[in-house]
Amino acid sequence: MLGKLIKHEWKDTYKVGCVMLGIVAIVTLIGCIALSTPVMKALIAESDSNLTGGQIFGVFSFIGTMVLYAIMLIGASYGILIYLGVHFHKSMYSAEGYLTHTLPVKGHELLGSKLLVGGIWYFIIELSVVVSVIALMVAMITGMLHGIDPDLSMELFWKEMQEMFTQMFDMNVTAYLVVVIISVLVSPFASVMVLYGSLTIGQLSGKHKGVMGIVTYFVVMLVQLLVNWIVQTIYTATVTLQLIESGDEKASFMTLNTEMLLQLAMQVAFAVAMYFVAHYIMTKKLNLE
Repeated sequence: MLGKLIKHEWKDTYKVGCVMLGIVAIVTLIGCIALSTPVMKALIAESDSNLTGGQIFGVFSFIGTMVLYAIMLIGASYGILIYLGVHFHKSMYSAEGYLTHTLPVKGHELLGSKLLVGGIWYFIIELSVVVSVIALMVAMITGMLHGIDPDLSMELFWKEMQEMFTQMFDMNVTAYLVVVIISVLVSPFASVMVLYGSLTIGQLSGKHKGVMGIVTYFVVMLVQLLVNWIVQTIYTATVTLQLIESGDEKASFMTLNTEMLLQLAMQVAFAVAMYFVAHYIMTKKLNLE
């Protein structure tokens, strides 16, 4: 039955998800084309001379394109989250929710199918945004390297960046990327679960259930940020004191991986708590009036 629920949920959400993917692809293409224009090369090659009127216009056009690019990517990232929240509320706690909760399935199956599909879509959109930003950075750096010295290559640039990163942070770039990948894989599901849990808590309200769900979401996010800040502050202070006592002159940046993993662990802990809260409300305190 879980497979049927996942299939049905995917059919309900794939159209909007594909549209957002298309938007990200188009915006990325426009951004890369903008960075392939002579504007960037002209800015580098003629940085010590006066720009012509046409070049100045090109600069402003480039800046406008980049601002639009950033807005569209941010819109896609938050847009999919908003859509998933609206879809979850509509299919679970509106008039459509009456039919949903009459299905002969367990609460874990119902909530799990929503979480799995929602998390996958959020992951796909977030991944597409990351790929888009990387593509834009590669296009920009390639243009800059060509403007500085046509013989410079991305391979040489990346090698230099690795060495600089290792020297500055005293850590392996590969290890850092592994932590980032783990975070990218886990964070979307945790974020979606916090959203679903908040909307479910909002159903306990007698009136304006949707509004209360949104308010609950922002409250939970604020609490999560506060807890993260407290834990990170305590951790950083502890590491700093240890470094001082040991007389180690290396910067505390070498704990960056640990700090990221700590933050991810707290995010997962919130998500797990919200899952069980949502499941309890769905199965014991559900009120669709």
